[in-house]
Amino acid sequence: MPRQVGTCTRCPMEVVLSHSDAENVEWSCQITLRLTHDANGLRLGDPEVIPFGNVMNDSKLVEDRLKRAQAAILELPFHSPDHSLTRFLADGYQGPAKPPVDFSRNVVRLDVSGPDLVDVTFIDLPGVISNAPEVQPSRTPF
Repeated sequence: MPRQVGTCTRCPMEVVLSHSDAENVEWSCQITLRLTHDANGLRLGDPEVIPFGNVMNDSKLVEDRLKRAQAAILELPFHSPDHSLTRFLADGYQGPAKPPVDFSRNVVRLDVSGPDLVDVTFIDLPGVISNAPEVQPSRTPF
């Protein structure tokens, strides 16, 4: 997952790891965008699932692709009604200094498969908590 000082995750990132028993299968990762809300924050009837680039077989490419996917999630509902991803995937793409929104409910999904993985799914949620004023629990659970 991308890392940086301050808030890095600005949309939910769903990571699905799956074990593959097939012979000669190497590690792979496919990123997709799942648009569930429009630019006004209204829930869409059916989510639109859009593949984001080709399947990757090099884990060193994932962090950059995730940053680009998140930029697409933050901008697509505002600037690209045809959902063209070409500019986000182009060599030398630099995201905007300030995206149209700080956070999105739309999801970046990673499907990662390989012989050394276990079947597990987790979701990295936006870093809202780290930017909120200090929160004190109202009571201890025990």
